[in-house]
Amino acid sequence: MTPFRSDALNKLVTRKLDHDETIMWLAERCHATPQQLTMYWLQLIPALLFALVFVNTTHGLADIDHSAGWATVAPIYLFFLLLLSLILAFPVFCLLRANRFAYAVTNKRLLVLNDFLIPMARSVLPEEMEFAGLVETGERGTISIRNTRLIHFEVTTLKQMERLLMPRKIMNALNARGAMKPLNALIQLNTDRQAEEAKKPKLNQGLFKPTRW
Repeated sequence: MTPFRSDALNKLVTRKLDHDETIMWLAERCHATPQQLTMYWLQLIPALLFALVFVNTTHGLADIDHSAGWATVAPIYLFFLLLLSLILAFPVFCLLRANRFAYAVTNKRLLVLNDFLIPMARSVLPEEMEFAGLVETGERGTISIRNTRLIHFEVTTLKQMERLLMPRKIMNALNARGAMKPLNALIQLNTDRQAEEAKKPKLNQGLFKPTRW
């Protein structure tokens, strides 16, 4: 399999792959879907609301500035600017990296990759895949592997941030149809595994069986 053109992606994948893991399909320079971009833009709403509060507050501080002096109100200005920068940082970071996605389907999982600024990788295991649905637009295609779920606009935990940064799907990839066969093989692998687990006898949960009266 031809490696990625990006050295950062090649190094990232090399670190992630197991010794017995083989790449079946890959794609790079993929960009986020319009739906995903909408999610990123919606993350800017709290920042815009906070900016409005900041503007209103600065008008109120303008009168204080003349009487108390700049040294008194400067920490308040800096505090607001710092909070605004922190709120803006995450959605802006998402938007800047929206056209740097890459993907690799192996014989064990799907790897979602991105090499913008901080190379990141997310593993999507077969048990996380529900189906493989392909939607093609010209030469590119998007593959969904899970049903759409309601997303909460919270970024308070690393897991929630990961869901927005590295969505579990293949977005706008060239030759996306080539990923369907290995993805379906992974889904079938999980189906077979669940069937084998279902055949195993259930262990007794206690020392004593319930008495039948």
